[in-house]
Amino acid sequence: ATSVRQDPRSSLRGATEPEPAPDLPVRLVHATMKLASYALLSTLALVGTVGYAFYTRIQFYPAVVFLVMSKWCVLVLGNFALMMTFMLGKLVKFVFLGRLREPEVDLLMENSRYAITETCLALTIFQKELNTRVIALFTALLFMKIFHWLSRSRVELAEQIEQSFFTQFRLVLLLFSLIIADLVGLGLCTMDYMASGPSVILLFGFEYAILALSAVSASARYFLHKITERFENGWQMRTSLMMYIELLTETFRFALYMSFFCIIFTYYGIPIHITRDVWLSFQNLRRKVIAVLTYRSMIANMQELFPVATEEDLEANHRECVICRESMEEAVVLPCSHAFHFPCLQTWLQQRQICPTCRAPVPTNLREAEQMARERAQLHTDEDEDDAAEQDDVADDNADLGGRVHRRNEDGEEDGDEEVDEEEEED
Repeated sequence: ATSVRQDPRSSLRGATEPEPAPDLPVRLVHATMKLASYALLSTLALVGTVGYAFYTRIQFYPAVVFLVMSKWCVLVLGNFALMMTFMLGKLVKFVFLGRLREPEVDLLMENSRYAITETCLALTIFQKELNTRVIALFTALLFMKIFHWLSRSRVELAEQIEQSFFTQFRLVLLLFSLIIADLVGLGLCTMDYMASGPSVILLFGFEYAILALSAVSASARYFLHKITERFENGWQMRTSLMMYIELLTETFRFALYMSFFCIIFTYYGIPIHITRDVWLSFQNLRRKVIAVLTYRSMIANMQELFPVATEEDLEANHRECVICRESMEEAVVLPCSHAFHFPCLQTWLQQRQICPTCRAPVPTNLREAEQMARERAQLHTDEDEDDAAEQDDVADDNADLGGRVHRRNEDGEEDGDEEVDEEEEED
């Protein structure tokens, strides 16, 4: 945690001076020490409790009954299980992710707060079924959610910076492991539902289905990114495929939410805890549908909406496409007079329907294009009229100023003549 910095005068007195340790290593050391202390105390409490049970009950079965029935023993056992879960999480993080970045830590803290609150609110519907098993399932579910959040964050990071082969391999292995774990959890919950009927297992089955959908979507996004890297100028189909994948993901997510809502409403009442999620899922699906329809409409009318740029348009844009930063020999021009490569503009419009240069709205159909053209023409007309009026005002001001100067000169000449006459009279 400390490093040695050579003092400039150490050659004279033969001494070294320690440099203060950075804040991050110090925090890591403190956190490690606290975790080790917590693990040691939890282990000692477990050993002491189990030893006391076997010392007082002597036989195995009475000791087990005492450990299961005593509230203090259950508390100690639960604390030890929580500590082991935390240690397992640290091990999995070390194997698949390594050290977390500060934004990832903030993401975990933010999402965990909402996830714990919403799950506890959901468990109130099944309050008659709460037991140790449900608490264990809740802990396992939170454990899975944490690594889903981190895996999605790492996929977004992989799209921004280059990573080593080992880092990429660990990410792929994590995504594959999460999908397998989600499917196993979903299968077990489905079997329990088929055998015992509606119960609190419905909640965990629904959560695992949502997590599996999220993991599949993140995996598809990552593999499309890796395929795009193999193309020298990028893969133009990637953005279109991602748009349809996101639309499909939101459709399945909304269907899952509605199915779970209907099942819980049928057997238990209104599930208040997912009302917000259902609404947000509907809004996301609505935005995705509108984005896809708008993009398809624009692609169908690209030639009419965006004409081919002339030489004057290319020169006005310095013959450079601001999207790819390469020179333009052929391009299309937007209503705002900015020109771009046709493939670059097509890729850009899949995400945003605004000009990359001036952020002006881009027409999505012929009616909007005609309306924008009329507004632009009217704006130029108003500007010309304002310029003409301003020039007239300037001309009038110059004329008034010239008249005042002329009158002042005439008055000066008259005063000069009067002074000359007075001097002649005195002579």
